[in-house]
Amino acid sequence: MTDRREVQKAMVVGPGWLGGAVAHELAAKGMLVWTVQRSAPEATPGAHSRFDDGRIAALQGDIRLDGPDTQHDAWQHAWREALPASFDHLVVCVAPSREAGDDHTSTYPAALRGALALADERDCRNIVYTSSTGVYGRSDGAVSRETDEIQRRDARQGALLDAEDVLADQSIARGTRRTILRVAGLYGPGRDPAGRFRTTIPTGDQDVWCNFSWRDDVVSAIAHVLAYPAAAGTLRRFNCADGTPIRASVVARALGASASASASRSTTPSSGRPTSRSNQRIPIDALRATGWAPSKPTVLDGLAALGHRVDRTVLTDAAR
Repeated sequence: MTDRREVQKAMVVGPGWLGGAVAHELAAKGMLVWTVQRSAPEATPGAHSRFDDGRIAALQGDIRLDGPDTQHDAWQHAWREALPASFDHLVVCVAPSREAGDDHTSTYPAALRGALALADERDCRNIVYTSSTGVYGRSDGAVSRETDEIQRRDARQGALLDAEDVLADQSIARGTRRTILRVAGLYGPGRDPAGRFRTTIPTGDQDVWCNFSWRDDVVSAIAHVLAYPAAAGTLRRFNCADGTPIRASVVARALGASASASASRSTTPSSGRPTSRSNQRIPIDALRATGWAPSKPTVLDGLAALGHRVDRTVLTDAAR
């Protein structure tokens, strides 16, 4: 019989489309998992906790509150008390919620700051934060690497950068293993990008470089880096994508878009200022070096898995 004292415990903040899959993956690996879903106290007056198959407990709480709050004290206490006194791993997968009226600033750095405060309180020593390759803010088609110096360009990119800075600052103070996964173009079952490529074949400045991450590949990358050894106090940054940047026009052709339907629409608005539309190439050499590899090495593989008819010869033609 397994000694339950040896079972590892993990908390997933943001158990949505990605985080929920992470929780099930960690549970399948034998961990006990607590998930924290952000929700309004008015809608949920107390902690809601249940264990699915004895492995996953679901809680509702406002992780952004990293200190006492008189209006929500009792509610905060209830869901925090449902957590274990300590846990081994923390995974943070947060994104703004339109329903809750979130903005980027109140979501990325604020939620991460609250999650880290809770992790410190519960003596967690291994943390993975899913950021975005949008943090680079590139629109020039260049290669974006983990070691690049990043310039602040807009509110969303700035909030992503601020959140990563929160993690970087606290990693030195806490002596905890912390990993930032910069995820590109998340898609998979229930989130299909094909629609945006079917009507026209992009040309000119619309023919940007696209980078994608199959949802279950990101899940496997999270589980992988949680287990991958690193010294205490380490802060690691990894790009997480399929590793095959593809022009938008190539994806459109692969899905059967007609050249006669091509359209060239400028990404420069009437103001003359370029938009912040992502146009970059994301290498994953650093993550590959740890022994991880994507199961869907191109977006064409993922689109085929989603049931689309895909002409793979366009990749060969594009490489010529």
